[in-house]
Amino acid sequence: MELCLQFLGACSGGASAPEDAEQSKKNAAIEKTISKSKQALRKEQKILLLGTGECGKSTFIKQMRIILGGGFPEHQYEYYLRVVHKNLLQAASSLGGAMETLSIPYRDSSLAKEVEPLMDLFDEDSEPQLLEPSQMQIIKRLWADEGVLECYD
Repeated sequence: MELCLQFLGACSGGASAPEDAEQSKKNAAIEKTISKSKQALRKEQKILLLGTGECGKSTFIKQMRIILGGGFPEHQYEYYLRVVHKNLLQAASSLGGAMETLSIPYRDSSLAKEVEPLMDLFDEDSEPQLLEPSQMQIIKRLWADEGVLECYD
């Protein structure tokens, strides 16, 4: 009988009391981690955004992240800054092209020469780049020009 009990002890791991206590501590720590994870999941809200492409799903999430989540990580902030600059360049290029097509003169005649290099910079397929401060000044002046405002309307 004793041999049988020793055999069963060996099959069950035969852990001694100190090893049992250590295993119990590890088990308790794991159970506590699982419990905290379950509590966090209960607090988490999930939404499903449906819509066609380019309808604003990602924009909505980005806006919520800015409003509720404290903003973007630094690498995302730099990327989106470049995207905004590319959008500004695209708008300036489109306005410059529309001014030519509609034969609307710039009220500030020096602007025509300054906008042309900006129009040449814009490439739909290129990676977004940051604009130089001088280029940003040209875009500001472009939006302040009465001829551009007439074209935009």
